Amino acid sequence: MYGSEDAFDNYWDRNNLAGWSDASAPNGQNPDGSVDIQVQLDFGNGKQPHTVRVVNTDGELKLDGETRPTGRSS
Repeated sequence: MYGSEDAFDNYWDRNNLAGWSDASAPNGQNPDGSVDIQVQLDFGNGKQPHTVRVVNTDGELKLDGETRPTGRSS
């Protein structure tokens, strides 16, 4: 996704999250046990919808897949 932890840190240093709201999982669990969380994210230009997949790995919840909001460059 990012290539390294430094690249991840650099991306999120440049793309500050101003706020969020309305996190929900309206569809429940996926067949593989993961959950798609729908959330409104605000990067300074108003809240926009975004979906992240959360997986349970040995009792630890983790984000799975792309964590950059759609349309935001790396």
